[in-house]
Amino acid sequence: MNTQIGRLDSEIKIPFFQINGKPRLVDVTYSSFTIEWDKPTIAVPSYYMVYFRKKSEHDNWECITTNDKSCSLEITDLPLNTEFVVKVRA
Repeated sequence: MNTQIGRLDSEIKIPFFQINGKPRLVDVTYSSFTIEWDKPTIAVPSYYMVYFRKKSEHDNWECITTNDKSCSLEITDLPLNTEFVVKVRA
């Protein structure tokens, strides 16, 4: 998805749970974006781990762990005109 701050490529990897679809971009600002994803169809986890990194670099993945069963997350303090890759795991 192309946005004013760049492009977000989303990918979802859930090793033990079935997920219906990929993370979706639902909101963008000049320094943040919000993604959401579908709950697994079997055994809803108590938290999710959201990994992200700049697409153009081979940096280490940054990880944010949700505090609840919510299926959305806002990622903030991002640089302008940058593409990101996002993965969600249960």
